[in-house]
Amino acid sequence: MKKRSKTQEVLNIIGGVTEGFRRSFPSYDYDELMAVRNLKELRGRKQALERLKTQDLITTRMRGSKIWLDLTERGEQFVLAEIIRCKSRLLPKGRVCVVCFDIPESIKEVRQALRKLLREAKLRHIQRSVWEGRRDIVNELRELVRRNSAQDWIRVYVADELSK
Repeated sequence: MKKRSKTQEVLNIIGGVTEGFRRSFPSYDYDELMAVRNLKELRGRKQALERLKTQDLITTRMRGSKIWLDLTERGEQFVLAEIIRCKSRLLPKGRVCVVCFDIPESIKEVRQALRKLLREAKLRHIQRSVWEGRRDIVNELRELVRRNSAQDWIRVYVADELSK
């Protein structure tokens, strides 16, 4: 797997990839932030946060002495896709996640992005628009489909695998 950038690391922490999904949270106490001794780390985080703001993945605001970071809708989708890529828990033996789609040619960039995500999530291409995998990413994929209003084109199922 390729090395994650500082921006991706910060966004993963913001989105709570390891702690559960959150939209808004306190990031730093302003006084603590000013007292940080490791300036290189601080500079890297600050640059990562600026990149995230530039990419419209987060917004920042002050509340008292705390700096709060909020995920934008685009940021939430990015974090959800990152969870899908990184999740390693498998479905019970004999079960598979199946993704079927029929996305119109007029929005082929959506189809290409979905194929890329499914490939990165280690799903296997079994027909032109049918993918399957053992990872337990069904709920996350369904949520991503719902957030993108793509229920008419994309279906996600849990299926029993036929024995070979």
